Amino acid sequence: VAPSFTVMAISGSKVNLAWNAVSGATSYFIDMWINGAWKPIGNLGNGNSTCTVSGLNPHTIYYFVVGASNAAGTTWANYQSVTTLT
Repeated sequence: VAPSFTVMAISGSKVNLAWNAVSGATSYFIDMWINGAWKPIGNLGNGNSTCTVSGLNPHTIYYFVVGASNAAGTTWANYQSVTTLT
């Protein structure tokens, strides 16, 4: 099952991602769209349901996706966009 997640800008250089726990997931992957491709930026163990991404540029659109993973594979949520604050 794919996690349901939200992404919210908290400053000009940081965003917060939060997702629901998925039964049976052993870890969560966070990818960001960088230079035309999805790049992994985080791998968090089970029990984690939030992530702060920093070092971003002000007033810029970013795209993120979260995947729930276990031995059977990874199920990805639909990507979401966020614009950092000015």
